[in-house]
Amino acid sequence: MGLFGWFGKRGAATYEADRMWLRRQAALEGLRADLTARLGQDALVLVTAHFPATFAQVQGMLDSAGLPYGTLEDPITGPQLAARIEQEASARILAAPALALLGDAPPAEHVERRRSVSILAAERHPLRSPDAGIETFAATVPHPTRVRFYVSLEDPVLRRFASGWVQTVLTSLGMQEGEAISSQMVTKRLKQAQQKLEQTTSRNLPAESADEWYRLNTRDAIDP
Repeated sequence: MGLFGWFGKRGAATYEADRMWLRRQAALEGLRADLTARLGQDALVLVTAHFPATFAQVQGMLDSAGLPYGTLEDPITGPQLAARIEQEASARILAAPALALLGDAPPAEHVERRRSVSILAAERHPLRSPDAGIETFAATVPHPTRVRFYVSLEDPVLRRFASGWVQTVLTSLGMQEGEAISSQMVTKRLKQAQQKLEQTTSRNLPAESADEWYRLNTRDAIDP
C-alpha cells in the first residue's frame, strides 16, 4: 500500500504544533536547542528538510554546534529506522532528506515504548503532500515518535500565508527575534494554505530551494 493508503493511521506518532520565529536563522537556532534537549529524552533524533539548500543549512548548523551525526541519503522505512536504533554504535542524530523517508510500511502496531524518536523538520513544503509524507513515515516507526516543523516568517510558505501584517502584530505584542510561538491554529491554517495550493498547482518540479520551487511551479512567484 502506498503513501496515502496509510495516511491517517497514526501508530504511535504525535504531531506537535509548529514552532515559528520571525527570522530563519532564529528558527535554525531554535531547532538546534530543541534537538539538544531531546537528546536527553530520545534514543534517536532525526532532522530533515525538503530542499537541498535547507538541508545544507541543517548540516551547517550541526557542524557549527559540534554535534556528531550521521547522514542518511538512501531511502529508509520506519521499521528500518528502528533497526538502526538497536545498533548501539549508530549515531543518535541522523540528518536525512525528506524524500528518503518512505511511508510504504504499515503503521506500527507493536510499539516498543522503552525508546522514543523525534523527527524535526526544518521547513514546510509549499504543498501539503510532502509534509504529509513525513507524518506518514513517523506513523510507521515502532517507537513513540514526535514530529515537529520549524518555520519562520522569512520562509516562502509563510511569506505567502502570513504577509507583513502578521510580523507587525507579533512585534507590537513584544515578540523578540529569538522568541518563538507555537500554535495549533497556525499549524492548521498552514496546512489549509498548502492544500489550497495543491488543488491549483499541477506541477511539482524538483528545486534547490523553496523560492526556486515557486518560480518553477507557480505563476505568481514571490520575491525572496
